[in-house]
Amino acid sequence: MIKISKKFCMAMVVISVALLIVIDIFRPAPFESSSLNDSFFIILTRLIGTILFLIMIVYLEYDVLKIKYMFGKSALCALPCFVVAINNLPYVALILGDAHIDGTAAEIIFFALECIFVASFEELAFRGVLFSTLMQKCGSRRQVFKAIIISSVIFGLFHLVNLIDSKNVGGVLLQVGYSTLVGAMCAYVLFKTKSVWLCTAVHAIYNFCGQIVPRLGGGNMLNAPQIIITVIIAIFCTIHIVKSILNSNFSAVNAPQT
Repeated sequence: MIKISKKFCMAMVVISVALLIVIDIFRPAPFESSSLNDSFFIILTRLIGTILFLIMIVYLEYDVLKIKYMFGKSALCALPCFVVAINNLPYVALILGDAHIDGTAAEIIFFALECIFVASFEELAFRGVLFSTLMQKCGSRRQVFKAIIISSVIFGLFHLVNLIDSKNVGGVLLQVGYSTLVGAMCAYVLFKTKSVWLCTAVHAIYNFCGQIVPRLGGGNMLNAPQIIITVIIAIFCTIHIVKSILNSNFSAVNAPQT
């Protein structure tokens, strides 16, 4: 395993903060499209955050970065979470013509990249570092549930920073609520699989499916069939997560759970 010194880690924190300040001041806009420029800014800043937290995870020696964990037997436990993420797309409204996507191919690609890097930054920070730290001394189901709740609530509250740029207090509070639930779902994925990359995939798909219409389209996304299907899937996934944790083997907390 790669070893990183504390001095190197601290230096990267300083460099990353400095880069973020410079980027925020000069706000690079290499494209004519404001939509592409917005996505480019988010991609660039989250890429820096992703690299920073990658370094922190390596420094802390948390074993959550191996690609092989994405394809292990335990990864099957994440399938219901992927169903929740994909179901976030308002496909009923799109099929009925009540909602539409008007973005260009470039805008859709950049938005997809934005979702990937936002997810990678947040998952490495809140699951790779925070949740993994809370899990270091967990040896019981109760402690795992506690770690999931604490990390997901902190993740949800993190989204209160959106109040700085938004006057829609209700919308931000709603985001805090569903972000907490998504955070809990991703924490479960990491607990079962040890793969922060599976967490990133679930998170990125959830964001892309849920935001593609409001960002690059329009229309009414809510309808009775979609709500009913979403509730059913959410209940099924919640039952699956709770049962899976209750049936987990705690003889080796630091190994993928079977």
